[in-house]
Amino acid sequence: MPSPFTLATSLVPGRNLDVQRRAVASWHKLGFHIVSFNRSGEMAPLSQDFPDVAFHDPGRDASEVTGKPLVYLADILAYFIDSQPGVFGIINSDILLEAPHD
Repeated sequence: MPSPFTLATSLVPGRNLDVQRRAVASWHKLGFHIVSFNRSGEMAPLSQDFPDVAFHDPGRDASEVTGKPLVYLADILAYFIDSQPGVFGIINSDILLEAPHD
């Protein structure tokens, strides 16, 4: 049964992969389901590096405005409103989460 707790992120292809892998592993260890918001061109390499992460293409990014394929916060929130996954959070792809053993 999938976790009712989901973390949204936007994994970055080819950049700080070891840090991102450690972060994703820490989230899985705490029982989170993970969804990364990336455009379709980024998904193939990322899905090889992160086979235990679900990917969602929001259909657009802020490349024209920022010069980078940044995901709009509104698109992440719309995804969760539409899918009603329960409890969710949004986290940067390089943040490790740790909790006490109890």
